[in-house]
Amino acid sequence: NSIINDGTPIVMFDRTTDEVECDKVIVDDFDSGQNATQHLIDLGCKNIALISSVDNLSVGKLRAEGYLQALKVNNIDVNENIIIRTESDHDLADKINTLYSNNLIDGVFALDENDSVAALKVGVKKGYKIPKDLKIIGFADGILASRRLSPSLTTVSQHGIDIGEVAVKLLIDRLESKDEHKPYETVIIKTQLKERESTK
Repeated sequence: NSIINDGTPIVMFDRTTDEVECDKVIVDDFDSGQNATQHLIDLGCKNIALISSVDNLSVGKLRAEGYLQALKVNNIDVNENIIIRTESDHDLADKINTLYSNNLIDGVFALDENDSVAALKVGVKKGYKIPKDLKIIGFADGILASRRLSPSLTTVSQHGIDIGEVAVKLLIDRLESKDEHKPYETVIIKTQLKERESTK
């Protein structure tokens, strides 16, 4: 806020806060969470685990809310035993191992790239046949998650290049504007589900 008050324009992207008034570029995290969970439901999953190590971030909260909304719409009871919501990936593999060992699950929605990779690796180690026994959708579409894992991971792609382009355009427009009271903009980038071996 002090930087903005000094006259320096700021554009926030992806992880934003309502406490700072500025231009923002975000993805449709709530809709993405709901759509990814719905896709697992449409594939026949009935016990879908949620794995999040980003519960302290706005994006993590919104994705989790989308997951819960999909369950509600489909009349699936929320099972707190198959939900991991933490604020870091410390001991995440151990937590996922415990989750898999103590519960019958057939689907996983992981809210961050590290969560996705851990969910898949632990699942393979536990002997799950993926996607026959366990279907996994991860959030973010990095090279690590999507292309270098076996089986390859179905992901929610955030279109990072588009986010960057829009963020810079907003900043340039703000810098070049003669209007000192130009209204702030929030641009929402739509995500895309990229289906790979972990769900088909």
